[in-house]
Amino acid sequence: AKLGLVFEETGRFEEAADAYRGALARKPDHYQVRLNLADLLFRVNRLDEALVEYGRLVKIPKYRELASSYIGHILLRKDKPRAALEVFELINQDNPGNIEVLFRMAYCHERLDEWGKAAAIYEEILARRPRTWRALEYLVLTYIQRSEVAQGLRIIEDRIGREPREPK
Repeated sequence: AKLGLVFEETGRFEEAADAYRGALARKPDHYQVRLNLADLLFRVNRLDEALVEYGRLVKIPKYRELASSYIGHILLRKDKPRAALEVFELINQDNPGNIEVLFRMAYCHERLDEWGKAAAIYEEILARRPRTWRALEYLVLTYIQRSEVAQGLRIIEDRIGREPREPK
């Protein structure tokens, strides 16, 4: 396993993958090594292989959310936003209100041209964390995308109007 890390640090990715696989052949339940292998495969864009390794890690409670998140990202990169959305929704069921997961769900809805659903998620994020400017920006953009520019501008005016001003 340590040899895999050394190979990886020196950019010898095939040898790193082989070292990780060798360690897993000796000890299949060494989940940190499996995570190292999955992460390496993801980084070098071997998405199908990474998907298999993350799929194995999903079954382990300690790695479930992280592995599921990577599976969602892989599905997005493979242009499968509906499947990715289902994965992120499952993560959200296990860990409701995780802001980053909500952002990913909204992004999936955008990719599916479901702008109203994306906007609703951005509103939920803003209800939980009113100063999440990224959510405000994306919410306004969803209104613009839906040709509701005036509503987008009202949201900006409303939010900025509520923010405390710096004294002059």
